Amino acid sequence: MAIADFHCHVSFKPTLAPPAARPDCWFTINSKLLSKILDSQSNMQQLADGGVNLAFATVYGLEPGVAKQFLLHALDPAIPVLDRRQLIKLRDAKVTSNEVVRDEIVALRADGALPGKAKQAKIIASVAEYDPTDDNTIHLVLNMEGGHNLYGPRNTGTDQNTLIANLNWFKKADSPRLLYFTMAHLEDNTLCTHASGIKIFGKKSFLPQGRSITPLGYHLAEIAMADTGRKIFIDTRHMSLESRMDFHRWKNKPTSAFKNEPVLCSHAGVTGASWGAPMPITSCRHKRNGQFFKLKYNPRPGVLVPGTNFNPCSINLYDEEILLIAKSGGLIGVSLDIRILGGKVKGLKECVTIGEKYLFPTGNMDQQVSAAELFDQEDRDDERDEPFEQYTLAEKSPDFGMRHLVNNILHVVKVCTDGGIPDPWAHIVLGSDYDGLIEPIGGYPNAASLGGMAVDLETYLKRYAPAAGINIPDVKAVVGRFMHGNAHAFLIKHFQ
Repeated sequence: MAIADFHCHVSFKPTLAPPAARPDCWFTINSKLLSKILDSQSNMQQLADGGVNLAFATVYGLEPGVAKQFLLHALDPAIPVLDRRQLIKLRDAKVTSNEVVRDEIVALRADGALPGKAKQAKIIASVAEYDPTDDNTIHLVLNMEGGHNLYGPRNTGTDQNTLIANLNWFKKADSPRLLYFTMAHLEDNTLCTHASGIKIFGKKSFLPQGRSITPLGYHLAEIAMADTGRKIFIDTRHMSLESRMDFHRWKNKPTSAFKNEPVLCSHAGVTGASWGAPMPITSCRHKRNGQFFKLKYNPRPGVLVPGTNFNPCSINLYDEEILLIAKSGGLIGVSLDIRILGGKVKGLKECVTIGEKYLFPTGNMDQQVSAAELFDQEDRDDERDEPFEQYTLAEKSPDFGMRHLVNNILHVVKVCTDGGIPDPWAHIVLGSDYDGLIEPIGGYPNAASLGGMAVDLETYLKRYAPAAGINIPDVKAVVGRFMHGNAHAFLIKHFQ
């Protein structure tokens, strides 16, 4: 079976070293950390070993705040890939994220053709260049994660002309082609409010700001999806909840030029709930005169697969979004991050802006607290320890991870079925987010394990789909579509 991964970072971790000392995209990074989030997960060798011949390769320049946090660990001998000189340049914006992205594309092209490799990797600009039967080639379709990658000198996003010029560069016929563009990522940007993601280190650099999509964000979305030059689709992943709601309203207006365009969410989990449904919020604290609320959650119990939970944080998809994406003809990529899938049961929390608080009903539990109370010692400790936390043996087991993956998949399919989508299996794909600093599900640590995961997925769907009320006449066929067929079909329709 050919395998496609709709969102993976083939070249990200090598960019943490300066170009002169950068390992190639085949090199496997093995840290000595208990957590494996800094180990290679989807380098070219791992993709080749896992039978992936279609990789949607994400290019991404490290945001300054992330670089600043990485600098705290740059001297750790357990993490050999972190280079202090490069991180300082990224932190201080002496090299911009846009420059990093362009260098990353150069590295992908050069490394894909390195001699002495059993396979080759090549960037493709249309589906005509893709041969699903070619097991000796990893075909790379580019996408870009984060509006900050369009920023200009000093990594500032206030010069509209610079952002437009950088986006239009990707739309030119002689430039590397992007299939989709993720407008938000981990830090505040000038395009839209981002969702409070699962943090790697700390939180203060990553607080959401503002409210929804800015006029500049809408303008760049129009340029991206316009027929002038090569069309670039919008990926709603990492947008705040209100940003996503407003994006769908804007796109689907009767007068919209883009109402028939597909919407993507490339590497997600699901909340298992509708917009406005009561969520298991356990506390809500507001910094006096601050611009955000901090919410803490209990996990939301899974419904379709026993012994599972959903992650209720608003970075994940709600039922209405699932239907909007499916009705648009778009795709939902399911992440392999156990935290996103609901396997993390402690310390579920997020920050939401004061303008978006109305979307999170909390009754009368809201508290006003001082800044010191909001960033108390407990928070500092669990934020510090989160990347290296010890999961229980059960949580590290392939069974635990596979049940959570299947719970998310079946929820998407059930929502589509109940919502009248003619082919409910047509809009869901693998979007692992390997090498995106994730905690992968147990037993499937990197792309080399995807062939085995496909086999196991058949077993788990046969085990749990009937009790969930979902009839699958041909399990092998639907797994084939999830692991490859739906992504290929999307390219046939939209990547000519």
